[in-house]
Amino acid sequence: MVTTAAKFLRSALLSLLLLPAFASAKALADYQIGETAAADITTPVALTVVDHDDTEMLRGQEAARVPVIFRFNPQAAAEAETAFRDAFAATREKFLTRLEKRFRSRKLDETFITNGQFQKFLAAFSPGGNAFPADKTLLTRWAKGESDDAMLTAFAAKLRDVANRYIRAENLPRDLMPGVRVQLIAVTNAAAAPTLEMVRHGGVEMLRMRLHTLGKARGDLLDAFTPPERPAARFLAGLLKENCTPDAELTRQSRAKQIAAILSADHYDAGQIIVRRGQTITTKHRAALAELAKELAAAQNNRTPIPWAWIALIVALPCAGFVVWQITRRQQQRSMLPVKFAGGAEQSMVIACPTCAGHIVVPAGAADGELPSCGHDHTPEHWQKRALVAEARAEQATAMVRAGLLPQIARFLTDGLVKKMVFQRAELLATQNQAAGAVDDLAGRLENLETAPDSWREFYEGRIAELEKELETKSEENRELIRTQIAIARRQMAEAQVKARWTN
Repeated sequence: MVTTAAKFLRSALLSLLLLPAFASAKALADYQIGETAAADITTPVALTVVDHDDTEMLRGQEAARVPVIFRFNPQAAAEAETAFRDAFAATREKFLTRLEKRFRSRKLDETFITNGQFQKFLAAFSPGGNAFPADKTLLTRWAKGESDDAMLTAFAAKLRDVANRYIRAENLPRDLMPGVRVQLIAVTNAAAAPTLEMVRHGGVEMLRMRLHTLGKARGDLLDAFTPPERPAARFLAGLLKENCTPDAELTRQSRAKQIAAILSADHYDAGQIIVRRGQTITTKHRAALAELAKELAAAQNNRTPIPWAWIALIVALPCAGFVVWQITRRQQQRSMLPVKFAGGAEQSMVIACPTCAGHIVVPAGAADGELPSCGHDHTPEHWQKRALVAEARAEQATAMVRAGLLPQIARFLTDGLVKKMVFQRAELLATQNQAAGAVDDLAGRLENLETAPDSWREFYEGRIAELEKELETKSEENRELIRTQIAIARRQMAEAQVKARWTN
């Protein structure tokens, strides 16, 4: 449990460390883009500053790579084929009805077929509206009563082949234009609203090239018919509809989920310089200074109030003890010489009692060797009582100190901050000892090195490479030690090289 005294100690240390930063927090927020830094600005705390412009750019690039989600209607092909068959049957029924009304029969023989009146009837027949445009060949077959199943089946097969493709609209919003890949989720009910979970489990991801535009699909259908069949082909092409519709809301949710973790930020360690003197304040500098000012203001607001009563008590107790000790010391060193006392017509003397150091007034004319009494009780019982009282007072004072001050001092010494400082000191000493041992080991190897020049060169170069590789993974304190080892190794390699020259 953190005591009040421990909180005070932590707050005091933090205040001392951050006091210059608190004084300049307002000045940090006043810097504007384009200004010149008047001095080096160093952060006393670790900072992570988000670069909003870079983050938005990275998120935009990543969002463009997230597949657009399309709703796919698998029933579109069957609906187009049904519409074709219904229109085909309606045109046939309308033609036969008019044929019966004109010639009193729904089936004619060859005599009527070659008759000029029938040819005029064919030329004048028009189904009208959105009916299937039957040509004269098909109308004559209907008039003869012949079957049209072969033509109907062939036309339906060509329509079905194209309608089964993945077809989208020609023009889509810019943010919904498909990229390299797209995602399809089958939706049979137009009122149903799919979710991202449904897309993740039941969606199909495919290349964009498998997604055809409506114009290309209609063109491919027209190319599947001969020129005499073009009127029927255009009618069938009109039945084609897009079966893939982009879902803007699902795509937005998918992109937001994919780019949520993308963040571009600059990290500053405690003690690192943010802006150097003379540098121009940029957008990144301005964001870092604003973040630093915010952190300092928050730290200042969250500081624990300093318990001045404890400070006064801690300072007052030693001072009071020192004053009491000085007074007692002076009383013990009081002079025993007589002091002349001016009183009345004659002069009296004041001397110290040789027994209790009290004051004795010796009147003028007193006989030698005769001293008045100081008025104190000098019996052994009196002195024993005074000694017991003094000992009781001393024990009471000691108990008060132990009950009040000593527990607080003990809590200070056992606080986590003190433990951490002691641990860091021990760790630093261990690291220094380890580095010293490594240097001694390296020096010993140099003394015992008696191989060829190529061998010691390879040894030192390999050792330096190992130290440089280790330098990349160590903390800041260990890095300084490793840099020192590298410098020593290079110096010793140079000395070995000079020694090798002399020996050769």
